[in-house]
Amino acid sequence: MTGVLEEFPVLHLPDISDPAERKRLGPAALNAFHRMMQAWQISDEDADRLLDGIPADGRQLSEDQMLRISCLLGIWKALRTLFNGPLADMWIRTPNEGRLYDGISPLRLMMSRGLPAFEKTRQHLDAMCA
Repeated sequence: MTGVLEEFPVLHLPDISDPAERKRLGPAALNAFHRMMQAWQISDEDADRLLDGIPADGRQLSEDQMLRISCLLGIWKALRTLFNGPLADMWIRTPNEGRLYDGISPLRLMMSRGLPAFEKTRQHLDAMCA
């Protein structure tokens, strides 16, 4: 008799601390990042600040940059779950009166406070989706 969990395949998460794994996943991650920035109408300067520097061609993303993009993908998905239409793309740039944001936009929060703010913003949206 097999257990319920044995019926499902094991999910193997990539090890982004491994440079070879970052090299493999980096181009797709960077492409997704640029597409989000375009949809959210984020300037090149702000996009560069969000990623803490966009690597030049041939350079691979750092572990920190991969984590930032991962958070942004989660934010992207949550916004599309929560909002219909233009608000899904405007939310990131819109000042927010919630305790986490204190009157600034989620974009400004993430640019000024780095990866912890990315994670908090994603957690906030994930909780709203629950």
